Amino acid sequence: MNDARARTVLGDVPAGSLGLTDSHDHLFIHAPAQRGVELDDPDDAARRASDFHAAGGRTVVQWTPAGLGRRLDALARLSRATGVHVVAATGRHLARLYPPSHPVPSASRDQLVALFSRDVVVRSCGLIKLGAGPGGLDRYQRDHLEAAAEVALATGVTVSVHLDEGRSGPAVLDVLGTVGLPAGRVVLGHLGRNAAVPAVVEAAAAGAWVCLDAPAPGSGVPERALVARVEALTDHGLVGRLLLGSDTTTPAAAADGPHAASLLERTAPMLTSAVGQDVVGAALRTNPRRAWALAERSPGGRPRGSARPSGAGESPRAGGCGRRRA
Repeated sequence: MNDARARTVLGDVPAGSLGLTDSHDHLFIHAPAQRGVELDDPDDAARRASDFHAAGGRTVVQWTPAGLGRRLDALARLSRATGVHVVAATGRHLARLYPPSHPVPSASRDQLVALFSRDVVVRSCGLIKLGAGPGGLDRYQRDHLEAAAEVALATGVTVSVHLDEGRSGPAVLDVLGTVGLPAGRVVLGHLGRNAAVPAVVEAAAAGAWVCLDAPAPGSGVPERALVARVEALTDHGLVGRLLLGSDTTTPAAAADGPHAASLLERTAPMLTSAVGQDVVGAALRTNPRRAWALAERSPGGRPRGSARPSGAGESPRAGGCGRRRA
């Protein structure tokens, strides 16, 4: 897949140029219904991106979906100014996170297909981010999963899913698979923070990408939990499905972590001590260039499920100003 491309806010780039990647973060996000979740300062976002670049980072994948303050124009200016690739999201989160009367939660399946397609094709979004609740998938969630699968198959972008409480992963993969999107084009978020270790292994064994969150500084339990999950993936030969992200969502996290720079300066050294440089390098450099690459095209023009269906059984040891856009 030497010719694989990834879609950034400044256009498509060689996937091999993504470098060290924070695979789940938010430079901008505003969820009025969720207290404290507000990052809307361009100067602060640029500072975090610059700090990440100074630490060796080259790509931030922002999971903020449509309607929650993703600021696509500001992301493009930030990327030009800092030299950091930014992969931005379209998509739809759980309804409870949106302000009352916001149009995105009430959009129909067909309207979502149109929204996602326009964002990917015209506005250079490189992933579709969705929300899934812990109590089973209702019609609202099935609608945006089915719409996302349709658009992902047509455009080649990856689908990422916020799993509330780390649950519903198998159900999400089942719905997406029914529409034809294989697990290898799906990134599951929050399994590591909220679910038992077997759930993490199960998701990776099914072929999905597992993106684990960096722990908050000074909290020993989450740090041990992250190590345990990475060790389990390593023991099962599933490091080829592992991604890491900081998931910055509040001003406190933006100031002291988890944020993109702390992912490289705190989390990566901690994991290297526990599981080795090969594993950490796979999660931060090798795997992201496959996970976020646009899918290869089949002769008929339909994206294949994955540029290279690797991961299961794989181990690295074995081988400003201007118009504001939401």
